[in-house]
Amino acid sequence: MQPDFSEALSNLGNTLQELGRLVEAEISHRKAIELKPGAAEGHNNLGSTLKELGRLEEAEASYRQAMALKQGYAEATYNLGILYYEGGRYEKAANQFTLIDLRMSKVYLLRCLYMQDQQSSFYDQLDDILNQGENNALIGSIISQSNIRYGSNKHNPFCNEPLKYVVETDLLKRCDFKTVFFNSVNEILSDRQVQVRNQRLLSKGIQTAGNVFSQAGQTIGEIERIIRSELEKYRVLFNSSEEGLITNWPTDYRLYGWLVSMKSGGELDAHIHERGWVSGSIYINVPPRSNSDSGNLVVGLGDVKNRLGGLENRVSIHVETGSLCLFPASLHHCTIPFEAEEDRIVLAFDVIRND
Repeated sequence: MQPDFSEALSNLGNTLQELGRLVEAEISHRKAIELKPGAAEGHNNLGSTLKELGRLEEAEASYRQAMALKQGYAEATYNLGILYYEGGRYEKAANQFTLIDLRMSKVYLLRCLYMQDQQSSFYDQLDDILNQGENNALIGSIISQSNIRYGSNKHNPFCNEPLKYVVETDLLKRCDFKTVFFNSVNEILSDRQVQVRNQRLLSKGIQTAGNVFSQAGQTIGEIERIIRSELEKYRVLFNSSEEGLITNWPTDYRLYGWLVSMKSGGELDAHIHERGWVSGSIYINVPPRSNSDSGNLVVGLGDVKNRLGGLENRVSIHVETGSLCLFPASLHHCTIPFEAEEDRIVLAFDVIRND
């Protein structure tokens, strides 16, 4: 009705990105900018799509253009900080996070201080955040790691003993797994409109872009129903716990998910899902093993790949096709490489608080 409606084109770009259609998303954002080049929001949105496409220098330029057009633009400043943080440029990231007063910018600044081993400034920032009542998985992860590195025993408001909250369930006994999960996942992986995103942690594999829960067609309702049911069982299982993970369980949340398909020799490096509350993975296909632990999921308090703090701080989970693993999003996790002719396919997801 209004072909030159730049805001609608920008919103369309955001929606296409959620659907994993990154090339179309970029085109829509660029059309919006062409119509309204002075709109900072359009440049910021384009930056986010370029980042997903792995074109990081272009993404940085878009964020900087947004900041130039709108003085004090907190969202673009934060996005630029995250870009630096994920690229390991912690000093530059910290400089961005100090410019804005967003909840998560303070937490990421804390993470930057930890990564630079600035112990005194780290604890000053941590105490300031905790005094404000902030609590999330990233804080929980940082406290767990710093307790190991610095030999401290700081109380963790998110979860003091997260390894006790790792649960594995066999979905083959709970549903028609092939129809609900296997067929739906293959439909998404064969959909040419759904692209893959840049994933520096993944070797010999692909990760789908956007939110899988927007892409799975007619069966998505059943997939989400099963996952939410299992999450409620998880919460009830630990109902008597006094850990913040359970006592502050989100009453309103959404699921954000993606698919990872790895070929022989593939692995996923150690990481956490900073935005999540609980993280989960459903194993759509696990090939036959060449040895006892190949393809296992490893979770732990810190650098699970290099065994930070010893074996007592990590757990190796022997997953099979149909396995569902749920664990606090504060836990680092990685996969052990595998050798097989078949692909190893996983549906990973996070519980994201809406508040």
